[in-house]
Amino acid sequence: MYTQISKYDFIDAFKNLDRVSNFQYDGLEALFEYLTDLERDCGESYELDVIALCCDFTRFDSIEDYNQQYSTNYVSMDDVDEFACQIDDSAFICYAH
Repeated sequence: MYTQISKYDFIDAFKNLDRVSNFQYDGLEALFEYLTDLERDCGESYELDVIALCCDFTRFDSIEDYNQQYSTNYVSMDDVDEFACQIDDSAFICYAH
């Protein structure tokens, strides 16, 4: 049995477990939208598991941070758009791999 939650419920779940710092507020809003779109596109509901999301996704504040972590040579957001949830012009969240 699932309950639909709002963006504010989603953020509160992270606040209650002291996990906002994993993504920051702007990242949590972007991640909520990304997961909501994914649910709609796949036709499946997902369980909100804050700890699992913190383990499964990582925030990067720049392409350079991502390149350093994964030894890649991306130069723009267009390069990571396919597998990332964009937060702003430089920050994004992607599935940890």
